[in-house]
Amino acid sequence: MKARQIALVGLAVALCLTAVFAFKKKPTNVDAKVQQIPVNIQQLPLEGGKIPVEIQRPKIQLSAPDEIDSYSCAVKNNSTKAITALAVEWTFTANIKGKESSISSFTEMDALVHPDVRDYRKLGSLTPGNETIMESSSTTTAPSSAQIIKADVSLKYVEFDDNSIIDLDPEHNSSKRINGEREGARQYKQWLVRAYKQRGSVLTSIVPFLESESLPAELNLTTHHLHHGAKMYRKFLLSLYTNKQQESLEKYLNE
Repeated sequence: MKARQIALVGLAVALCLTAVFAFKKKPTNVDAKVQQIPVNIQQLPLEGGKIPVEIQRPKIQLSAPDEIDSYSCAVKNNSTKAITALAVEWTFTANIKGKESSISSFTEMDALVHPDVRDYRKLGSLTPGNETIMESSSTTTAPSSAQIIKADVSLKYVEFDDNSIIDLDPEHNSSKRINGEREGARQYKQWLVRAYKQRGSVLTSIVPFLESESLPAELNLTTHHLHHGAKMYRKFLLSLYTNKQQESLEKYLNE
């Protein structure tokens, strides 16, 4: 289960955070000595004498005082229910000329992003007793005058297979994002299947839609999360087409 990374700007001391940290692609060659900084784990409260969903083995590596090369942790399901989605928040603190500023970044796992994606990629829920690795997908860089001094990691959102949830975010950002992306994917498939049938169920007739970066205006995708979910599903079907998985593509369009 591959975790996704979403960056959100937060404020610790200064109000200059948007400019403080920037995300960029990982360099292909890093010769600098890898450093590590302390990571504080904020676990969920105990239930029945154990942590129901537990963060383990957090790791953060710096290739320079102002550059985080990677960060990751394991999340273990100690509950009696399968987990269908979760979000882990990382908060990095940097010292900038005597002042501390911070940024938050989320890594997420969603086993139910769309039934077709789950079926094709064999995505499964995180079952009791098992763990998944949540890792970054980019390098985090601060200004050269900054020194990244510590990190905090915590679970913000957990969704179980019985639809019960743990949501520790007052703004419910992970819940909105995950559910919005699912709905956007659902709406796009519904629209595409309709277009496919209207064109006589000829696969080549809907390929231009899959190749287009623009989503149909009639879908009226009013939020970023809906738009991202629709785009994600479009790219999934396009990957089936470009990889010559016509049988699977037609299977999903005919369901």
